[in-house]
Amino acid sequence: MGIAICSNAQESLLGDIMNVSPVAAAETSNNEEALADFQIVFDKRKSELDDDLASLGEDYKKEVMNLIQDFTKILSKGVAKEVKNEKQSVLTKVNSLTIQLRKNKQSRVTQFGNRVAPEIRDLPIELRQDKQKEMRSISKEYYNTFDDEYAANQAVIAQFKSTQHLTQIEGEGI
Repeated sequence: MGIAICSNAQESLLGDIMNVSPVAAAETSNNEEALADFQIVFDKRKSELDDDLASLGEDYKKEVMNLIQDFTKILSKGVAKEVKNEKQSVLTKVNSLTIQLRKNKQSRVTQFGNRVAPEIRDLPIELRQDKQKEMRSISKEYYNTFDDEYAANQAVIAQFKSTQHLTQIEGEGI
């Protein structure tokens, strides 16, 4: 009788209760709901970013336009030294504005990423990595666009610099 008590004591009381078969995980409606909620916030933030970037571009164009208008006023006077000085001033200012525009746009994309990151962290783990990769891809696309825009703006600046804006008419002194 003593042996029977020991053998029963060695058997687990929970063995049958906790024997649960594994099941393959499937995307649940919870994931779909979380993804839908994320997408709404993401789309809103991306729209705000696009509007902000467009606004930066418009402000840049207005500032450059004002500089060019001032330059054309000086140019219309036809005084070579004034034209030369104003042209150099315009080149310096436009170059600075161009550099600042790219930095500001990159900063806005970084801020966008920082605003979206908590939303990504709130997603279920199985969705997080895909959204992080997507976010990096979107940021890279924006940065490439900014680099292309910067190069194009620099080409226009170089063209402006190489243009002889004040020409001397034969027989007249400048």
